[in-house]
Formats: sequence, structure tokens, C-alpha cells
Amino acid sequence: MTIKQKSAIIVNNLTKCSTSKLIDLWNETEKQELSVDLATTRGWIMEALETKNPQAFDEWIDNCDKDDDLHHYFN
Repeated sequence: MTIKQKSAIIVNNLTKCSTSKLIDLWNETEKQELSVDLATTRGWIMEALETKNPQAFDEWIDNCDKDDDLHHYFN
């Protein structure tokens, strides 16, 4: 199995989580020291959030410099 295939499986599993759970996971990553593994994990969470609600995701990306609280975008 390739890395791309493994990533797709992980993102698919993450999309089964509620949006609230994904936001909680994202917020937990905010407390961690930056690493390659953390950046990869955050990327997977971002993909899952975007899959669940592309419009809210785009609004968050466009405005996160002013308001980074995901709950304000994903209701």
C-alpha cells in the first residue's frame, strides 16, 4: 500500500468523526510541538473538515488570521 493510499484511508476514517470531534482533535494539535508528524496529522484533519463542509472550510481558511475559532465556521 502506498503512502497516498494510507492517507486516503486515514482521511476516510476521520470523516466518520463528527465535526465537533474533528474540531476537538484540531484544538489538541494546537497544544503540541510542531513536527513533521503533527503537520501531517493536521493536514488529515483539515481534509476531513473540508470534505464535511467545503464552504465552512473555505470561510475558515479565508478568515483564520482574524478569527481562528473553528466553531465559528462549522456549526
